[in-house]
Amino acid sequence: DDVKAFAMADRSYNSADDKVYRKQLANFIASYPDASSIYFADATAVTIEPHFDGVKEIDATTRAWYINSMNNPGTVHWTSPYIDQSTGNSTITGSITVQDGNQIIGVIGVDILLDSLTTMVSAIELGYDGTPVIIDSEGVAIVHPTYAGENISDQDAVVKVLQAEKQSGFIQSSTGQVEQIVVYNKIPEIGWNIGAVYNEQQLNEIAKSIEKVIFLITVAIIVIMFVVLLIVITRIVRPLETLGKLMGRVANGDLTAKIDLHSKDEIGQLAKNFNRMVDEMKDIV
Repeated sequence: DDVKAFAMADRSYNSADDKVYRKQLANFIASYPDASSIYFADATAVTIEPHFDGVKEIDATTRAWYINSMNNPGTVHWTSPYIDQSTGNSTITGSITVQDGNQIIGVIGVDILLDSLTTMVSAIELGYDGTPVIIDSEGVAIVHPTYAGENISDQDAVVKVLQAEKQSGFIQSSTGQVEQIVVYNKIPEIGWNIGAVYNEQQLNEIAKSIEKVIFLITVAIIVIMFVVLLIVITRIVRPLETLGKLMGRVANGDLTAKIDLHSKDEIGQLAKNFNRMVDEMKDIV
C-alpha cells in the first residue's frame, strides 16, 4: 500500500513524500544487509536506496529485471549476473510487480552483490571439503569460487547438470586431471541449479579410511563377542563336567559324592536334583 501511495505522490528526490518512502527502503536494507540496494521503478522514473546521481539516467523499461517482471506479473524473477551501475560490482536482481488489482503500477527490485551471495553460501559447511556452486539456466555462475559472474556453460560438469533430466542427483565429471563428483538440485521456479562439488579422489580416500574404521570396529565387536561367549559357555560346561565326574563316582558306589552348586538356573536345578538323588539312594541302602 505504501508503494501504491508513493507511485501517485511527488517522487522527486528529497521531496517530503520521497523522504518518507526512502526511510522505509532504508529500513529494509538495515533488516536485510545482504541486499546492496532496493528500488521502485515504473516507465517514468526509478527511486533507489541508497541514492546515487546516475539513477536519473536509468531507463528501467530496458532492464532485464523490469522486462521479466512486466512479462510475468505477480512472480518473483531473478536475473543473470550483470555489472551494477551504482556499485560497479557483479550483481543479481530479484524483482516483482506491484499491482492494484489487475493494474500494474511498477516493479520492486532488490540487488544482491555476487560477492555477498558467495560469502553467504560459502559459509555453509558441506563437509568433506565440498564446494557450493549456483549456476543459472544459461550456465552463468552465480556462486562459484573462481568464476562468479562468468558464463561457464562449456565446462563438462555444467553441461551435464544443465542437460540432466532429473531434478536432483549427482554426476561425475573431470576438470583437467581432477575427477569430480557434483551433487545437484534444480530449482525450476527461478531457473537456478544448486550444487556441491567434491574431489572424487579425496572422497575415495575418506571412504577407505571409514572402511578401515568400520573393519576395526567389526573386529573389536567379534573379539568381545568371542570372550563373552567363552565365559558363558565355560560357566555352563564346567558344572556339567563336574556333574559327570560325580555321577561316575556314584556309579562306582560312592554315595558321599555331592556337587556344591547353588545357581538358580537349569544347571543349578540339575545339581540340586542330583544331590537329592544321592541322598535318597543312601537312605534306601
